[in-house]
Order: sequence, then C-alpha cells, then structure tokens
Amino acid sequence: TFVYVPAEQFFKRGPYRIGGVYWKAKYVEYTDESSWFPSSPVIKAEVGDTILVMFVNKASWPFSIQPHGVSYGKAWEGMWYHDGLCPPFSHVIQC
Repeated sequence: TFVYVPAEQFFKRGPYRIGGVYWKAKYVEYTDESSWFPSSPVIKAEVGDTILVMFVNKASWPFSIQPHGVSYGKAWEGMWYHDGLCPPFSHVIQC
C-alpha cells in the first residue's frame, strides 16, 4: 500500500536536514595546460593490499569520498549514520 508522506517534512530545516536549499560540491579535474599537476593522485593496488587515504574536509558541510572498485566495511565508508559523523573541517581516514 502507498503511504502519503507530506513533502514538507523533507524541506524543513533541522539538525539532520539543510531544508529546501541544497549546496553541491563539484570535483573538476583539469586536463589542459591550465593546471600542471593533477587534482588527485591515481592510487594503484593489488588484491589483498590495504589502501589508507586521508581526506581533509575543508568545506563547511560534511563530505566524504567514494573509492570505486574497492571493497570496504561500513565502518570505513565515510557515510553519516546516527552512530557517528566526521564534522566539517575535520580529518577522516578511510582504510
């Protein structure tokens, strides 16, 4: 059965919601001559290797990184659950 939930609850500002205004951070990697160094390093590993990455959040909102092609547990995924959060301007280590 379909349960009607008023959309208003998702647009109210609260401790875990930013309201009806959404900010977006965009990663851009420049490949032309305007930048002589890469924005981020390419990380290479083999099966069984452990990769340790330190992500420094210099934004005013909580952000994390998402590695592609790497398996990891919930404790290392950097997602905000009610069981913990890395606040803005903090250091996060993902393993």
